[in-house]
Amino acid sequence: MKHNLLVYMAGDNDLGAGLNSKAVQDIIEMETEGSSENLSIFVQADGNKEGDTVRYKIIKRTQEGSKPESENIAPDGFEVNSGAPETLKKFLKLGTILDENVRNSLIIWAHGTGQRADELSKLGIRRG
Repeated sequence: MKHNLLVYMAGDNDLGAGLNSKAVQDIIEMETEGSSENLSIFVQADGNKEGDTVRYKIIKRTQEGSKPESENIAPDGFEVNSGAPETLKKFLKLGTILDENVRNSLIIWAHGTGQRADELSKLGIRRG
């Protein structure tokens, strides 16, 4: 069965800044496997500058480098508010519009802090 993996990267912070950002590193890591005949990987990454949102269909990486090789399929100067529910809805349509006969999975990649220690402790969980 064919599958779309949609990765929604909300990086309007230091995680989404520049070529050494966590967002770019993660996109490059996805490119080590890339899309295949049965798997299409789509990423929308919103960085911390105006007009820097990118949207990629991830391809398999052919060489080592410090920037993504996948083609940006978003228009130049594209900008979204990645915290707005409407923005996520529009991105989700990307998967379902391309082929209605595939399964879709979503990863929401965000600010990287996860649960704060005090919130975890309320649940009786300790950090490592």
